[in-house]
Amino acid sequence: MLTAGCYQNPVIENAGTAIKFVVAGADDPPLKRKNVAALPYATITAKIGRAPRTLLVLAYVDGADLHWHSGDKAALVTRHGRVVKTVGLPENLRQTINLTVDPLAGPIHELKQAAAFRRQLEYDGDERPVLPIRSVFESLGAQQITILELDFETVLVRERNTAQLTDWQYENLYWVDAYDGFVWKSRQHLTRDLPPIEIEVLKPATL
Repeated sequence: MLTAGCYQNPVIENAGTAIKFVVAGADDPPLKRKNVAALPYATITAKIGRAPRTLLVLAYVDGADLHWHSGDKAALVTRHGRVVKTVGLPENLRQTINLTVDPLAGPIHELKQAAAFRRQLEYDGDERPVLPIRSVFESLGAQQITILELDFETVLVRERNTAQLTDWQYENLYWVDAYDGFVWKSRQHLTRDLPPIEIEVLKPATL
């Protein structure tokens, strides 16, 4: 169960429109590296479609699950860089159940051949069935990215996903550190109807 974090830092409070309003288009709010560096929290940004980029801080850690909260109590849970649960979106992912080992949990930056993965998605609302997902990972090669004034050497990894139950096929992208596989940036589909969510790690958690 996600709980709402309570943060009074004005940088967080003024970070922009919260995630639950992401379906409306708007300009990204200004954000500077020096402001992020001054925060005592691990931080990420999240953006869906044409919405503004929203700042979230790490509220707490539960094993491999990182719970990120925005200024108005919207929340994401990530596990090895994958979004596995959401709160405050127009459609919410209640949980993700891994049926096999997620390649993102291993040395994904060293991926040489296709790797398969199976999981189940459960959404809020009793009318939605459990959705089995089969995916295949492949490396697309080296790519340099810039996140809030810092450059990173990454490997771009593509995940091709298939939900046969609903005839839904989609791709997720992960920019993983070229040296240790840490996911610095990702573009992930959470539901069929919402645009993909783009996440960038500004200040990683120290675990």
